[in-house]
Amino acid sequence: AHYLAAVHFHQIISAISGNHNLSEMLAILHGKISLFRRKMSDYLGDDLSISDEIEIFEALKNRDREKAAAMMRKHISRAKDHIVEKLVQENNKNQDG
Repeated sequence: AHYLAAVHFHQIISAISGNHNLSEMLAILHGKISLFRRKMSDYLGDDLSISDEIEIFEALKNRDREKAAAMMRKHISRAKDHIVEKLVQENNKNQDG
């Protein structure tokens, strides 16, 4: 459920950006990486993404570009760190088992 909400969230952000190229690239990327994203959503955890997305939305709603950009960078960085951590844990389990 969160995966579909995240896809919709990203579509809304790209649509309101007014950047047609961004919207087009995002649509292509979502199509190409949908299976990967579903798997990665298992690693991300809903709480991490939802709290970040709420902050991003609030910054955009308040027209605070700097905060929105900072929150997007934070969101991407935290997601990357969380995925790496989960992959390392999974790898360690596989080596132990």
